[in-house]
Amino acid sequence: MNDEQLIWEAYTESFDWDSLQYKHSQDESDNRLDFYNKQGAVGFIVWDKDDGEIDKIYVGEPYRRKGLATHIWETATEWAETNNQPAPEHSSRRSYEGEQFAQHIGGHIPRLTDDINGWSSR
Repeated sequence: MNDEQLIWEAYTESFDWDSLQYKHSQDESDNRLDFYNKQGAVGFIVWDKDDGEIDKIYVGEPYRRKGLATHIWETATEWAETNNQPAPEHSSRRSYEGEQFAQHIGGHIPRLTDDINGWSSR
């Protein structure tokens, strides 16, 4: 293992994965999973109940770059499959960070139709 891998491993291990939990809620159009640990809220995902399009995925600033967004995506996908709901799908409306995340996750990534935060891949 090189120095960079050791630093990354120590960094991600500092997150309290054991106390991470989530709570599902929904309204007439969306599913939502809120994630929290002993310190409080750490992130959430909101996606459309009909077509799975993600409306928002968010990870709090202190918890970023630890794999949490990927964990949120995977948990939401598993929850949707278990509950016979559409799984989250990348939206055509993405921020710069959302585009980077979509590229990391892969799958079908629709062409951007909206310029969020002044950025577009067009």
